[in-house]
Amino acid sequence: MPDEDAIVDVFAGSLSKSSDVSECERSIFFRHFVCGLSIQQFICKPIRGRIHHDENDDMCAGRCLGVCCEFQRAGGGQVGGCHRQYIAGQRIGRGAFSDRAVLHHAKWQRAPLSLINMDEFNGKAVKLRFRSARNADTLYDFQVFLAPGDMWTANVSQNGAGLSFLTTADASCTKPAKSVINATPFQTERLDPSITAAERAGETREGYIEIVTMADIPPSASGLFPLIDLNDGVARCSNLTSNTAWTALDVNKAGLSDYATLGMQPPSSGLTANWTIINVPKALSWSGSALALEAQRDGKAARGNLAYFPQIMTTASAAQNYSADPLYAGANPPLAARMSDFPDISTPYVAGVGTANQQAKALKELLAVTSVSNEFWTDKGIAAETDWLFSMPTKRYAMAVNYKAPAASKLVLNTEVDPDALTMDNFLNSMDGYCVTDLALNAYDRESRAYSVIQVIAAQSNKPMHVCSAVSLLNMSEFIEKLVPLTLLASPPVLANGWMKLHANGANGANGAQGKGRPIIGHAFVRAFNPNVAPGTAGNFSVTWPHRLLKN
Repeated sequence: MPDEDAIVDVFAGSLSKSSDVSECERSIFFRHFVCGLSIQQFICKPIRGRIHHDENDDMCAGRCLGVCCEFQRAGGGQVGGCHRQYIAGQRIGRGAFSDRAVLHHAKWQRAPLSLINMDEFNGKAVKLRFRSARNADTLYDFQVFLAPGDMWTANVSQNGAGLSFLTTADASCTKPAKSVINATPFQTERLDPSITAAERAGETREGYIEIVTMADIPPSASGLFPLIDLNDGVARCSNLTSNTAWTALDVNKAGLSDYATLGMQPPSSGLTANWTIINVPKALSWSGSALALEAQRDGKAARGNLAYFPQIMTTASAAQNYSADPLYAGANPPLAARMSDFPDISTPYVAGVGTANQQAKALKELLAVTSVSNEFWTDKGIAAETDWLFSMPTKRYAMAVNYKAPAASKLVLNTEVDPDALTMDNFLNSMDGYCVTDLALNAYDRESRAYSVIQVIAAQSNKPMHVCSAVSLLNMSEFIEKLVPLTLLASPPVLANGWMKLHANGANGANGAQGKGRPIIGHAFVRAFNPNVAPGTAGNFSVTWPHRLLKN
């Protein structure tokens, strides 16, 4: 949490801070997204639709420098420009807590989820979005409102039609209401219409989750706080006679002051999320925590932009201002965005990031690694199996698939997000789940013998290794059959257990892509069986290891 004396209060569309800068008038950093805490000062003039830099306008004794921008928000009116002091996060970084997170599941059946607000002072308005594994298409999204110190839990399972559905008995407020969430399975309308209904249902059972803190909700006797706060374990989640803030959220507002009136402030850090995958018949489970991303300044947690959007189906205009998704771009975008499609992790969140493309590119560069390493067990004596999970949560903002387009033009690129690495020389189309192919590897057994690839993974590729889709699994039992020792041995041992390093430094890239790495995260999942346990004793066990990710 930032220092208390740096907390910014919002009153009637203006911002105030400590008395030492009271002569500076404070106002809005973004048209709808307001930037949060850090020690940087701004002096801005209202210029609609573009970034404005004015470093010579020194109206606060040399303390105010300028970066300001207004976005035309769908359905919104004009808001006064930025002037004077505003404290803002400068960059997105990795942290123990987050204001944004990514849960990188592969399969989420029998998957309990928990979302924890470790901020003991502020409530949080949080967006969750489930995306498909193949092309990160939106499957399901909703909002959770956490009281200070609150925790929200849910479970994802499969219904009789094969669709994923989420159920929760939690008392925390949600939009839509808990009863609607519990009754609504994941949606297939944005998946490939050319595949069967059963295949589309299957795609709802794999993917990853984006989590974004849209706003803080500080303690107050009015506005949202008394409606979402827990009183003896129960939240109201509805209007009071004299307080209609809950339903007021369902209408898009003209500007920041309207959301301030409802009791919202720019989001701070403090959010965490955990996941568990349970195999009930085999008494196995794997668990981990979400990748934490937070607005930072000088390496410390700072506030991000207020990024609340109503959870409504109304079509949103100028969607490219709020998301880098290539299918939202252009005058006639391939996919019509709804208000509920925002925010996502490409929505502008920190100072100096004026567009969604810039935000997505910054995240891509933050997550890019040149190597991914981990251990594997495939020892047949203990029936061991290892799956490596690879997740690329920024891939959707660099490339998406327009299922309605002819085959030759299905792939839609956003070269502003990934201008160097996105060359078709480095990508392979596998059932429209495009694969990164400019990868190499080294593998070692437990006695440090080195192994190499002798054949390709897929017949249609001449590359030794590739990672497909937004989320994919590599079964190590199958993969190590393609590896042989680099040293010639009369009786080479069978590779069963060891470790492997995947090189993702863009070695075959063009236009300067070499050495920049790929934005890959993930885990290794192990299961095994102890055949020597006593009768009646469970012998199955499971292990989860996060990948070791190196930038250089």
